[in-house]
Amino acid sequence: SFGIFMLTQLIPGDPAVELAGGINATPQRIAEVKKELGLDKPLITQYANWAKKAVRLDFGKSLTDKRPVTDSLKNRLPVTGSIVFWAIVFGLAVGVPVGLIAGMRPGSLRDRGAIFGTNLGIAIPNFVLGMLFITLFAVNRKWFPAIGFKRLTDKGFQPWFKSCVLPSLSLSVVVAATMARQLRSSLSDVMLGNYVRTA
Repeated sequence: SFGIFMLTQLIPGDPAVELAGGINATPQRIAEVKKELGLDKPLITQYANWAKKAVRLDFGKSLTDKRPVTDSLKNRLPVTGSIVFWAIVFGLAVGVPVGLIAGMRPGSLRDRGAIFGTNLGIAIPNFVLGMLFITLFAVNRKWFPAIGFKRLTDKGFQPWFKSCVLPSLSLSVVVAATMARQLRSSLSDVMLGNYVRTA
């Protein structure tokens, strides 16, 4: 967190000037904004003040809507958690069998196909997969919603699950590819070691 905090200081421009009104901001208004946000203090003091509050899960107020950041995090955590949960489930459900099948026969056609598939899965960006899935399964087939999120507590399991499928699938491809590669590598080492010992 300290490194990221210091890197933000390299961004060109003064945030106080932007928040005070940009090029039309008066020096008095800029000074007020700096004092209000603590930007008039030394960098180490700014970081220490932020860290003290962050440990207590107080991240201040949003600059856009003036609401506490913690409230925004609470609202978004169920969405993120649901998508990540299903991404891991889908990724493991595909990655484990593919890795086992590929690792059982190193150098075989199945192994080469798995290597090609996992390389492709890691190379394609998630947002490209997301747009492809939306086009195929939400726009063309209408199987899943293209936008929106239904909470498990509000609408029940099926609407919640359907709202998670497309984003989770696009994230799960990397999980599946990584898991398959690791399993394939470990298993093929074992299989090749057994082959060498028996030979």
